[in-house]
Amino acid sequence: MGDFPLMTEKGTFIINGAERVIVSQLVRSPGVYFGKSIDTSGKTIYSAIIIPNRGTWLEMEFDANDVLYVRIDRTRKIPITILLKAMGLENNVQVLERYGNHQAIQ
Repeated sequence: MGDFPLMTEKGTFIINGAERVIVSQLVRSPGVYFGKSIDTSGKTIYSAIIIPNRGTWLEMEFDANDVLYVRIDRTRKIPITILLKAMGLENNVQVLERYGNHQAIQ
């Protein structure tokens, strides 16, 4: 039928002659997660993580100067305007037309 691993007194298992430890992993459920933290200057920093069922994670966060950045699959931070331009918005005028003249956008 099958072999059962031998458990030691330390809570590890002997598998094929080698001592192994079973480590559990947490899996983040798909969805949007919002976060809030305090930076070293005492300013509140807001962030959001979009986790799809399959595919690329998007992490968005403001910095201390209220500039919105995005991370794609946990790479380095890039300004959100670069992502918007890659998605077809060619200049700042189109960004303002699409998303309005809200104070946070300007």
